[in-house]
Amino acid sequence: MDIERTIRNLKNNRFDVSVFENSEEASEYLKSRLKGTVGTGMSVTIRDMGIYDWLSEGHEGITFYDRFHSNNMHEELRKSLTADIFLTGANAITEDGMLYNVDGTGNRVAGLTYGPKKVYVVAGINKIVKNLEEAVERVEKTAAPLNCERLNKQAPCLISGRCVHCNFSETICSSYVVTRRSHVEHRIEIILIKENLGY
Repeated sequence: MDIERTIRNLKNNRFDVSVFENSEEASEYLKSRLKGTVGTGMSVTIRDMGIYDWLSEGHEGITFYDRFHSNNMHEELRKSLTADIFLTGANAITEDGMLYNVDGTGNRVAGLTYGPKKVYVVAGINKIVKNLEEAVERVEKTAAPLNCERLNKQAPCLISGRCVHCNFSETICSSYVVTRRSHVEHRIEIILIKENLGY
C-alpha cells in the first residue's frame, strides 16, 4: 500500500484530501465543518467514530436528515440527496486515485455522484488498494460478506465467503460505481485516517 502515491493521485483527480493519524482527530475535524443540512450514506467507519450519534443529539446550525431514528427512512434518504453536506464511506480507494463503491439501494452512490454541495468520504487506510481489480476483489471477499452479516441478510456470500453476483431479493450489491475524479473541484473531500476502519 502506497499512501503517498494514493494521496497524490487523488489530488490529481480533483479530490481534496485531509489525512489524520487517528479517528479522534478526524472526528473533530469533521464536526467543525458540519453546518446547514446534513445527509448520509451508511458507513460503519463514520458510525464507529460516533458522528451519527453526535448529529442525532442536535446542534445549532445543523439540520440532520436522520435516517437512523426516522419513521420514514426513505424520505430522509431522499432529502439527503439535496443536502448541503453528505457523509459517506468508501468500499475501496485505488492508488491511482479513484473511488470504488458497491451499493444496495443506491442512495450512497447517488449522493456521492451528484446532488449535495459538499461530500466527505471517510476511510481508513485499509480501504486503499492497488487498482480497480483489487478494489473489486476487496468488495467481493471482504466488504460484501461482512455487510450482509451486519445487516442480517441471508445472502449466498455468507456461505461462499465471497460475492457470487446473486439475484437475491435483498442483495446489497445493486449499483457498482467508479468515481474517477471530482467533476466539481473541492466538492468531494477524502478524510483519510491512518487506521484500519470499517469493512
